[in-house]
Amino acid sequence: MHSPSSDKHQARKLISVALSICLYVLMLPIVSSTPRLTQAPQDVDFALGYVKEHARTRAEQEAVLAALRFKCDVLWTQLDALYLAYVDPGMIPPGAFIPEAFVPR
Repeated sequence: MHSPSSDKHQARKLISVALSICLYVLMLPIVSSTPRLTQAPQDVDFALGYVKEHARTRAEQEAVLAALRFKCDVLWTQLDALYLAYVDPGMIPPGAFIPEAFVPR
């Protein structure tokens, strides 16, 4: 039989692992030559430490997960916008950066 304390510990452990994996993957840079490669792991460690220390209740843990979901949604939206603008169909919005090698389709 599981004790509430054991269940709570297991839930915190799962949230911790999920957050560390998700945050690391989401914060990896698209271009490997940027300083984000060294900064991202530090950011993840800080965020994970903050969550472990401050997300004590179920409501706080769910708020952390909601924030992570929101961040994922924002990052996917940014990636979709960049893909649509610079890859396919290659519709760069007015006033946006135009790479020198860009060839409109």
